[in-house]
Amino acid sequence: MMVDARDYIQGCLMCAKFGTALRSKSRARATVSEPMELLGLDSVGPFPEFPGVSKKWILVAVDYFSRYAWAEATDRNDSETVIKFLKERIFEKFGVPVGFYVDPGPHLGRKTRKFAESYGTIWCNSPVAAKRAVGMVEKTIDILQRVMKKTIGNPREWSNNIEKATLVINKREIPHPMYSPSQILLGFNPARPLGGNSPS
Repeated sequence: MMVDARDYIQGCLMCAKFGTALRSKSRARATVSEPMELLGLDSVGPFPEFPGVSKKWILVAVDYFSRYAWAEATDRNDSETVIKFLKERIFEKFGVPVGFYVDPGPHLGRKTRKFAESYGTIWCNSPVAAKRAVGMVEKTIDILQRVMKKTIGNPREWSNNIEKATLVINKREIPHPMYSPSQILLGFNPARPLGGNSPS
């Protein structure tokens, strides 16, 4: 019970925001009890340049409760790109999360933090040695890359297939709840990527 209490306290958003970063926090996992309570946010790249392809980065967000992922290919890795992604892909369609848990970086810096906090969101930078705490978004990035390697024949087409790969991730069944991230967050598995164009 003592371990559970410690993990709960170390996973508390307010404690993480205002408490001191201790080395022992690197072993704690964030504790969540409902969808859109805590989102992880990170980017991966730059990817190799190909003629005619301007995208070099993948921006990824994941809901810690449902494991639902949002991913987008971007040509820049800066605050403006992250803010646009958050506003258009998450806030306007799914609502504002309670908090974000991020690895500190220039693209997730002061400007991005102020934007998120202007919506009433708690912004927590992870402690330096807390790979396990931000592991959810890191694992999602790993799964996204594996799905893309399996489904994309031509590497030049990677940026056009992010939505399809994200759909595959969100439709996969998670063993312990026996539901997919889409079923947990949305209540169903969509047939095609959300926000995609309908076939004519």
